[in-house]
Amino acid sequence: MRQLTTRLAELNSRLADELVEQKRLVADYERIRETAQRALGVLHVVRNAETVLADTKDCLLATLSERDERRHNQYQQSHLAATASSATDDDDDSVISAAAIHDPLGLD
Repeated sequence: MRQLTTRLAELNSRLADELVEQKRLVADYERIRETAQRALGVLHVVRNAETVLADTKDCLLATLSERDERRHNQYQQSHLAATASSATDDDDDSVISAAAIHDPLGLD
């Protein structure tokens, strides 16, 4: 009977140790699960941030492209205006030169 009592006490002790180990494993599992959920939340935030950054980048590139196109058009317009102006100036010079040739003293 004494051996049976001793053996039962030993089994009870081992069972208590197993129960403590199981509780520790459950607590570890809960911490890991909570950490995984936080990591998933962070991944969602990062993915959303990447989407916002990509949209912002596209918007900025479109804005820069429009600005460059406007500048290019303004340059072309100013270049055409300068070309037309110098062509008009050349025409005026040729008229003046022709008049100067016909009336060098400006008597007309």
